[in-house]
Amino acid sequence: MNFKPNQLRLHVNAGLPGSEVRGRGDVAAILDAIRRRRVLALGLMTLCILAAVAYVATATPMFTSTAILVIDTKMTPPSPAQISSEPTVDPAVVDSQIEILKSDKIALDVVDRLGLDRNPEFIGSGPGPLARLLALLGTGASVSGPPDMRQVAVGSLTQKVKITRSGRSFLAEIKVTTQNPRNAAAIANGVAEAYIQDQLSSRMEASQRTTDWMQQRLKEVQEKADAADRALKAFRASRKTGEGDAGLTREAEALDAARRSAVAELNRARSALPAVASAVRALDDGVSPTTLALLDSLGDPETDRLAAPLRSQGFPGDGQKTDAAAKADAAGKAARDALRQHLRQLDEARRRTAGAAELRVNLLDRQAEDLAARIRTAPETLREEQLDRAAQAARSTYESLQNRVTRVSSFLQQQAMPVTEARIVTAASPPLSKSSPKTTLVLLLAAVGGAVAGIAGVFVREMFDRRIRWPDQITRDLGLSFLGPLPPAPAGRFSLRRWRRRLALPVPLLIAGKGTSPVALETLRSAKVVLDQAIGRERCRVVGIVSALEHEGKATVAMNLAALATEMRARVLVVDANLHDDRFARTLGAGGLGIATVVAEQRELEDCVVRTELGFDLLPGFVGTAPSHPAEILASPGMRRLFSAARGSYDYVIVTIPAVLCSVDARAIEDVADAFILTVASGRTTLDDVESAFATCPALVDRVVGVVLNRSKLAPRRRIRRMVRRTRVLELPA
Repeated sequence: MNFKPNQLRLHVNAGLPGSEVRGRGDVAAILDAIRRRRVLALGLMTLCILAAVAYVATATPMFTSTAILVIDTKMTPPSPAQISSEPTVDPAVVDSQIEILKSDKIALDVVDRLGLDRNPEFIGSGPGPLARLLALLGTGASVSGPPDMRQVAVGSLTQKVKITRSGRSFLAEIKVTTQNPRNAAAIANGVAEAYIQDQLSSRMEASQRTTDWMQQRLKEVQEKADAADRALKAFRASRKTGEGDAGLTREAEALDAARRSAVAELNRARSALPAVASAVRALDDGVSPTTLALLDSLGDPETDRLAAPLRSQGFPGDGQKTDAAAKADAAGKAARDALRQHLRQLDEARRRTAGAAELRVNLLDRQAEDLAARIRTAPETLREEQLDRAAQAARSTYESLQNRVTRVSSFLQQQAMPVTEARIVTAASPPLSKSSPKTTLVLLLAAVGGAVAGIAGVFVREMFDRRIRWPDQITRDLGLSFLGPLPPAPAGRFSLRRWRRRLALPVPLLIAGKGTSPVALETLRSAKVVLDQAIGRERCRVVGIVSALEHEGKATVAMNLAALATEMRARVLVVDANLHDDRFARTLGAGGLGIATVVAEQRELEDCVVRTELGFDLLPGFVGTAPSHPAEILASPGMRRLFSAARGSYDYVIVTIPAVLCSVDARAIEDVADAFILTVASGRTTLDDVESAFATCPALVDRVVGVVLNRSKLAPRRRIRRMVRRTRVLELPA
């Protein structure tokens, strides 16, 4: 045998690529998968669209009405301590006003105004079956008494009302969606009106609370002032003035004056200390205008005298370094040392002065404490003065607070008038069309969702479907060449009209007569060309037609391939090696002896073959009763002798081999074939079946030239249709 499988097909990988993940992520594979399973994708998409249509047709239409409201800017109220003539506006308060619009207080006001607690849309039709069942089982929440319909309506209303701020403006959009367009408009306007009324009420209440608080405070201050006046008058009525009192008063005044003088002197002494320290530091850094200015600020004559040489000699760096300048520098250094020594002495003197002033202040403080103790036990003259000062202070506080209360009350009255900045800009009106469901949008989303679901369904089906349906499963997953598809048999029984008698065939003839198929003709031509190239034209070609399972089209391929080769003037012998079933021989009306008899009696080949009406010779498997051990017959030397004789008399020997997974007969006869054509039934044979068949018969892997996809519904390619239209239909011999 000189067959070279690698020249015509992809070599089958070890273990077979059935484990390879199908549906690789390239665009071509994706589009091809969608094209092949377009019926599934279109079906899912159609289901989604039909569901959307049903939803649109059955859903309750909802209507949305919108009212636009200007939010109250809430000018910042003045504080009692400071009243602004131009009240400010805080934009951040708009967010708070939006939340007020969404509050249950506004919703409850609308419910009461419009009577929504009696509207079935807002209170529902009572508990549903599930709620009643849970109540019977005792698993539901225990509620004492019937529910409050007002609260139920408020909860439903808050779900139907949507309030948003329009950009960064002070406008609020109130959108209400209900089943009744008139109710939607009435509720939107009702929410706006309830908000305006709430703002008016809140202004009045806030103003009243502020006024009440300030009046209360004013009353308390007035009571204190009156109490101070009454105490002063009562004290003066019972007063007994004495001379000692006047002496204590004068002594207290003198002591207070002395203390103030001592404190002033202490402050001056302390304030002079940092100047001396600054002058010393500046002098250490060098003589500069700043240093001289600090020395002048001390106001000390001795310091001015010692600083005079420094003023006359100038500053370092003014000209070149001459001998005279060096001498001047030496003199200046001596003057600076003397000045520094004097500043230290001056600083020490001032510190002593500050300490003495501090001691004097402390002494006066102790004397004031002693005098205060004496005053407390002295006659009541000083007591009268204290009461007088307390009464005057209380009266002054009362008059100041009364003035402020008057101004604030006037401002609050202006702000709390029954007007507000909130107003309805655009009143809501009953909508003319429904807002939901939006038919166009729902259908568009359904179409998009259906397309996505269809594509997802295609990929799920591709991922989990192991049945062979498409050419890429053969070429990519099995690594074999795809010879072409054979269409399914037409409905009804097949007949050959050109023959002398009518034959009812369970095996379809696809290349002639009524059942002519251009796709089948092209597939069989491809198989013949591949066989000729693989085996060679100079010798007889023994071809095995094999399948993994029974009834996958081996007889159809064998009969049609033999008819095609016969029409092309080739000598063809079909050997029915399936010794379990004689349908193929009965289909062609062939008699003869059969392989079992020929092998047992060692007959000659030419005495056993039967000429069929399709032009090729047939060697039936058996006639009558099936043999008990077909594998022994197929593996016998007599079978090999028959094939040796066939090679010398025919151009093609086509052998129908039993299903690999159904019997061991394929193993017994696999060595007689030069090449194999694998037949798989579209939508029935799985990749696992083919893998198991190759594992059972390893010889098939090396000699399979291609795969024919039987009963396939693949559409013929354009070039095949054009080519077949220019090709005559086969005229098989009668």
